[in-house]
Amino acid sequence: MSTFRALRGILVVTFVAAGLASVAAGAAMAASVTECIPAKYAMAVIAGNAAGECKASKTTTYTPVALPVSAEEQQTLLAILPYIKYEPAGVGGKPTIQVSGANLQILSGAGSETTLNGAGNLIVGYDVKSILATGSNNLVVGSEPQYSSYGSLIAGQDNTAAGPFTALFGFKNTTLAMDSSVSGGVANEAEGADASVAGGEENKAKGNYSSILGGYRNTTSGPWAADLGGNEVLVSKEKGEGY
Repeated sequence: MSTFRALRGILVVTFVAAGLASVAAGAAMAASVTECIPAKYAMAVIAGNAAGECKASKTTTYTPVALPVSAEEQQTLLAILPYIKYEPAGVGGKPTIQVSGANLQILSGAGSETTLNGAGNLIVGYDVKSILATGSNNLVVGSEPQYSSYGSLIAGQDNTAAGPFTALFGFKNTTLAMDSSVSGGVANEAEGADASVAGGEENKAKGNYSSILGGYRNTTSGPWAADLGGNEVLVSKEKGEGY
């Protein structure tokens, strides 16, 4: 099914390009031309009617794709198409769409990195059960992600990024402050700015610039504090100088 969807996408691009090429040398079209993309594989793309509609046949339904009307819109799309390439047996032997010789930039449309509107995120996968997805300009991979800030990498399962420029892996982990990270483990929290937790379970790096390597229910409450592991250890002084 995913292969067919990819092929449908390529068909859209191909037929749009063909349609545009036929009119690019002339003036703008008087009315929009619609191509009808079939829902079933190995069926022909047909032209829509004058109203831009695609009527279903006895064997399939169609998705209407309107070609640009103005000469300017046509030229814009024609300028984009050379950078898009389709490989029927690309990565992993699967149909692959490539962007070659150009950058691909995803913007939230809000006008700045820090303005949040829930858009501008690159989501790999189905974004399953995302309860909180109000953040912008994030890279989201995995299941049940929660993101309410910007500029973060959220991977793993059921992880929450509440601070900007953070990184999350593992399961049920949380980053709350700027530049914090949790590399793995379960139910860990990086609460301080630039704080980090490498793994373990239920650890909390509360102090700014503090870090916890692993273990269970360990806490760094002071700035620059460090804990190498253990069980329910509290590091409250700077640079790990005491418990």
